[in-house]
Amino acid sequence: MKKYRLLLIFFLMLFLLGCGNRNPKKYSRGKELVFWHSMGGPMLKVLNGLIDEYNHKEPEYKIRAINKGSYSALIQSLLAGIPARNLPDISQAYESWTSKLIDNDIIVPLQDYFDKLPEEEKNDFFPAFIKNNTYQGKLWSLPCNKSVPVLYYNKDMFKKFDVEPPKRWSPIESESEFDTVCKILTRDEDQDGIPNQWGYAFNLSVWTFECLLLQSGGEITDRLEKQPKFYEQPGIDALKWWKSLLDRKYGFKRQGFDFQNNFAAGDVGMIMTSCVSKYFLKNKLTFNLGITEVPYYKKKGVILSGTNIVILKSSKKREEAAWEFLHWLTSPEITAKWAIKTNYLPVRRSALETTIMKAAIEEDPTILVPMKELDYAYFEPRSSGWYTSRNILSEAIEMIMLDMIEPEEGLKKAANRIKTELNK
Repeated sequence: MKKYRLLLIFFLMLFLLGCGNRNPKKYSRGKELVFWHSMGGPMLKVLNGLIDEYNHKEPEYKIRAINKGSYSALIQSLLAGIPARNLPDISQAYESWTSKLIDNDIIVPLQDYFDKLPEEEKNDFFPAFIKNNTYQGKLWSLPCNKSVPVLYYNKDMFKKFDVEPPKRWSPIESESEFDTVCKILTRDEDQDGIPNQWGYAFNLSVWTFECLLLQSGGEITDRLEKQPKFYEQPGIDALKWWKSLLDRKYGFKRQGFDFQNNFAAGDVGMIMTSCVSKYFLKNKLTFNLGITEVPYYKKKGVILSGTNIVILKSSKKREEAAWEFLHWLTSPEITAKWAIKTNYLPVRRSALETTIMKAAIEEDPTILVPMKELDYAYFEPRSSGWYTSRNILSEAIEMIMLDMIEPEEGLKKAANRIKTELNK
């Protein structure tokens, strides 16, 4: 009898473990969907407001948002939750994270849901976003907080020195509109060798290098994302030109977002940074702000930045409820609200036809600038190996800009290390 009792207990434990694996939602409470994200500050307030709006519609499953703090904390939580299956229903995710989540079979492909939408609605999404979220022919995520860089310039300074925003740059100084404008705007009034006013300021960013690389006709990797290509001649040309702005004292670099503060104070003529930075700049400005498309060299090109949203596997009913929320979040009216209040990009063309967006554009036509750039927007490699590779490239760029290594050698060494990461 004791033997049969032990067998019964053993099979009962197996049954309970099996049930636990089918519904691995430690964080969920009944009819609610847990949403992990890393939006902070004023963006958190906007996101919470939209979630409250959705919950007030009284859907069958309400959304409970959990702020994980930083993006590094979010990915660590997701990776730690994979073996234990202690995961949310919905989460923000960068593209390289999504690849890893697909490999671990813990997220839901969204293609079937998307295919059921009317053709008009499917075509309403900006193509760059759909391509960005499609892996091996399937849609796996939907865009969330997406942005592109734009050129911010001091209108008053430009008017004073009778210059227009540059449309082109070139490694050849005499052919570069950007260099010409920088030279005119850079002023050393006391002749001490250190400008009192600068043409350009920036921080060291992989994002900026990638944009310059594309504009030079280069590529980050090959089509299969196995072979780095950023170290080839277009990448060398791009990095040498960027560094030349330092060497000729047309521009200076700062840590973090300090370069934006220098610009807001009126000490700098131009900066290139995220369209979302407008939100943080507007209350600091001491001049009239101008916004235009980023200058280019051989062709126009910018890199999309920001996260997407994935649905993690659970029960069919919970997954359908999660899709219902994502569908609502990307609807024209809601994505328009999100864009207006945060300066992130709307994800659908028809958002531009909403009453609130039309009113916002009439008040500030520069809202359209980053949307124009979607016509030539690209995205970073989505291989799971790119998560580590990006840090390797960042280190190389910093060493090159600090004169610790030549551009050709620095990029080549980084490419060799990154090739290993991409082929793991």
